[in-house]
Amino acid sequence: MPIKPLLAAATVALATSATSVLADNKETVSVFYDLLSDPGNATHVEAFQGVTSVGWESIGDYSGKTKSREAFLGQMGGFAQLLPDLNWAIQDV
Repeated sequence: MPIKPLLAAATVALATSATSVLADNKETVSVFYDLLSDPGNATHVEAFQGVTSVGWESIGDYSGKTKSREAFLGQMGGFAQLLPDLNWAIQDV
């Protein structure tokens, strides 16, 4: 699969999981979006770890496979290298 469609699908999946799971708390959603916008920032990684539990899992593409919090943060680190200028903004909570 070409990289652009794969990244687009991953981005949609991340946005969907962020809005459906955390949408009741704008402060928590902001932490997630800060991480999406600057996943290489250690402060954002630490804040994300602070608002998620050790057992937190990313549902991702709804294939039935989940990612642990650590695996998700690793994926985010990869996004930081591939797409260093992402800018996510909360539209509505």
